Amino acid sequence: SIMNEFYGFFIVKTNINNTNYKYGVINRNGQEIIPCMYDLIKYNCIDNFIAKNNNKYFLINVNNESYTGSLYDKIGKSSEGICLVFNSNNKKYKSTGYGYISEYGLEIIPCSYESAGSFSCGLAAVSINKKYGFINRYNEVIVPFLYDEVTKFQNNCANVVVDGNWNTIDINGNILHHWQQIE
Repeated sequence: SIMNEFYGFFIVKTNINNTNYKYGVINRNGQEIIPCMYDLIKYNCIDNFIAKNNNKYFLINVNNESYTGSLYDKIGKSSEGICLVFNSNNKKYKSTGYGYISEYGLEIIPCSYESAGSFSCGLAAVSINKKYGFINRYNEVIVPFLYDEVTKFQNNCANVVVDGNWNTIDINGNILHHWQQIE
């Protein structure tokens, strides 16, 4: 069956037997671009896809070539040219946790954070020791690890919780507004 179109490509799935499906990609002319050989394929950006086989994720291009040297437990869709990744046991980099790769598979930030979010307004929320802060694409801490909860930045503002109080901060960590205490 044919699924959604993305920039002239269609993800297709084929029933291998009565319980297993394999996914691939065709173009607008119905020509096979990526054979139906993956457990899952998701669109990532203009010319690549997130693929899954044997419970591991990796990036492939429209020529069915892998971009990633590592396999990940999870890969998020590209945001600002960067994909959030998770690895529970990355022997290559000796790290475990969340990190980031470029939309073409180059590791940008090692998998070392407890939790992480997608990039927005040039920053991503990450946590260490159960405290959240915000980093840039160079893994530089822009907003320190002070917060119990955070939202991602929108219009250069994010909401954060510290000591049970919600605040709105700007991309430099300056408090713009105090909210009522959480009960």
